[in-house]
Amino acid sequence: MSAIVPVDKQRIIVRFEVSVCELVLNTSASFCATCYDIADKVVEAKMVYMNSEEYASWGDDDEYVIKFVADSLGFVLV
Repeated sequence: MSAIVPVDKQRIIVRFEVSVCELVLNTSASFCATCYDIADKVVEAKMVYMNSEEYASWGDDDEYVIKFVADSLGFVLV
């Protein structure tokens, strides 16, 4: 899980969790981001798509994916 600067989306999101929804080797990936509030309740779930250029930059560092998803959703990691 990754902590973020709180975001007001009618409920305040304080963290999110990323899981792989779809992976096409050497091509692209889709991620599911589950967003939680301060009470650790799910606020929303979002899909984030990584195109081939972004996928090629991934390498073997999963922190790249966390930052990519956070940036895509407008979150600031803490």
